[in-house]
Amino acid sequence: LVILVGTLLVSPVAIADRVLLAGTASGSGTIQAELQALGHAVTRTDSDTLPASLASFDTVWVHTLAALSPTDIGLLAAFVEAGKGVYLTGASLPAPPSNANAEALVNATVIDAASITVGTGACSFVFNGNPNPAAVDRITTVPHAPSYMAYAAAGCIAGVAPANQVVTGTGGIRVGAWRDADMMGGLGRIAVVMDASWASVGDPWSDEWVANLQRFLGGTRFASGCELGAPVADGVLRCDSPVDGALVDLVPGAPVAVTGSALGLS
Repeated sequence: LVILVGTLLVSPVAIADRVLLAGTASGSGTIQAELQALGHAVTRTDSDTLPASLASFDTVWVHTLAALSPTDIGLLAAFVEAGKGVYLTGASLPAPPSNANAEALVNATVIDAASITVGTGACSFVFNGNPNPAAVDRITTVPHAPSYMAYAAAGCIAGVAPANQVVTGTGGIRVGAWRDADMMGGLGRIAVVMDASWASVGDPWSDEWVANLQRFLGGTRFASGCELGAPVADGVLRCDSPVDGALVDLVPGAPVAVTGSALGLS
């Protein structure tokens, strides 16, 4: 337990995450452009095979309906266990291979994996999903609060705890997300969106969803605004901006009052 009381001398510096965007599903170009517009450094591979090493990346987006190899699933599991974030897609029945990708990664990393099924037949066909305002780590409200998520033929995830239900539609859970506290190893983050076309079906909030998902995957917990993060300098805090909720690093500089309750105690 880390407790800090008083004033820490810090100043905000924007974070640029190193993002791998892999996969051949529609909408990859939109996701890439929206990540880059946020200032992130994006490496895009129009391939359903991952690079041999993920060590140079902070987050990985696997936007595909194709099957990943057992080797690639192992790479993603190790990536999550190292405290990094992974996005995966799924879809409706008939189940594409990508549902098995997400199921395998959840089974390898999430504490409640035995109760979770990625892809289920009990899933109504609807075009819009409703954000859960109480979802884990403010994923539906920071830095944006999109009104809904549009998709073409989203599948469902069953057995997801209420806090991990990010988007729900009539008949099921369309987006699930799990954070450090949900992981077997206590580190890492996963988001599963059960539709590959959400970024290419004219969703007016797709840019906001990209921003929210990337902020979540980047690992900031936002207990009361800040947490002790992977430092870029001694004493770095990762915080949400008091102006717009954007992800920032706080490094030695101007004074900002930070109390013990703000430091990674969520």
